[in-house]
Amino acid sequence: MYSLLIQVPAGRSATTDTRWGLALAAGAQIDIDFGSRAEAGRVTTRAAPSDDDPGKALSGILGLVMLALAGAGLYWIVRTRVRAS
Repeated sequence: MYSLLIQVPAGRSATTDTRWGLALAAGAQIDIDFGSRAEAGRVTTRAAPSDDDPGKALSGILGLVMLALAGAGLYWIVRTRVRAS
């Protein structure tokens, strides 16, 4: 027999049971649904991601550089094979 106790994070209250007693056979799996909600007056929101994130611009530039290098490498390979024949 196993006992399961779910601890609710600070600022939230459980909407389902937080204590469970269960017996499992060897190798058995079980899913336990758990729900919680923000307590009144304690709702926190995440800041919206900024559109002018420098990481996005940097990754876009890096992608273009890699594409240009791949094109230049392909051009070099084709050019050296044409000269060799």
